[in-house]
Amino acid sequence: MKEDFFYNFKGFWNCNAKCHIRFLHEDKRPLIIICSECPDNTGTSICNAFEIIYEEILAKIKKDKLAKELDEFNHIYAERKSLVQATISYIIQSFKKTLKNQPSLFNKIPNTKDLIWCEHWPEEPDWKEEYWEVKHCDGKEPQWEQINLKDLSRRTGYKLADLDKSNVDFKN
Repeated sequence: MKEDFFYNFKGFWNCNAKCHIRFLHEDKRPLIIICSECPDNTGTSICNAFEIIYEEILAKIKKDKLAKELDEFNHIYAERKSLVQATISYIIQSFKKTLKNQPSLFNKIPNTKDLIWCEHWPEEPDWKEEYWEVKHCDGKEPQWEQINLKDLSRRTGYKLADLDKSNVDFKN
């Protein structure tokens, strides 16, 4: 799954800021989130607002995945017209999916412990395009390390074209 979108957030001193987000998630591969600085962003930079964006995006992922699962339950409930019957049916369907190695509620939410978070700084007249991997451990300061997309592609199994954001139009 590859998903691109612009994300608006409140930066320092409650100022409006925006970035561009790319999700990459495939079975048996780590979840990769690439957060790009938008050239027309007049608010807090993605580097300075890392913790804000990181927490909000992870909350969004979990909320979106849970909403899809709840839609599935609501569909079952509408068919059964009984909360007890719908709950039992839903549990049975989830159990069958587990036996068939199909995704269930708990593994539809990407495993964020294997998350790779990257910052992307697009090329500008006085700036060469750069990618940085940000390692975040609870209770510790984030660590930035400049990365090469070819190395990231080899390490994760994603196509270089999916990681490369040099052709994204940052004007929305």
